[in-house]
Amino acid sequence: MSWVKAPEFKVGLLVVVVGSLIAFMSMQVSEDPSYMGRSKKAWFLLKNAGGLVKNSAIKTAGIPVGIIKDITLQNGNARVEITVKSDVPLTVSSIVEVRAQGILGDKHIEIFSGMPDDPPLADNAQILNVKETGSLDNLVGEVSEISSSLKSVAEVLK
Repeated sequence: MSWVKAPEFKVGLLVVVVGSLIAFMSMQVSEDPSYMGRSKKAWFLLKNAGGLVKNSAIKTAGIPVGIIKDITLQNGNARVEITVKSDVPLTVSSIVEVRAQGILGDKHIEIFSGMPDDPPLADNAQILNVKETGSLDNLVGEVSEISSSLKSVAEVLK
């Protein structure tokens, strides 16, 4: 029992306790819900994943509920793999919408749970209902087309 009273033992015990506490708190404050098995996984396909990056937010009603785990190419489309908290209800009628966070092009994913009567979505299943909203590039292109049309109308009216 004399080794328990040794200063080396006390310092070592303190280091182990503090290290364990830091590791535990790091997992608790992480936005990645896949730590400690408290998550669901799903994926969906997009024609254009511009503005989405790994670890971007997944939100429901504006509240962060998960992250984008990976974005890969699958048959010419972007396959977006997501992880959400296990208490987020995902059904087969769940809807995924890509939304802009600002004018700089950053985007996040918004998830709508779908009908509560529908069966739950299986783990690692595909979400089929995807809404891709317009981007700033599309808007600039349309304004450019309208500008060209207005110029041609002005030329005719001269």
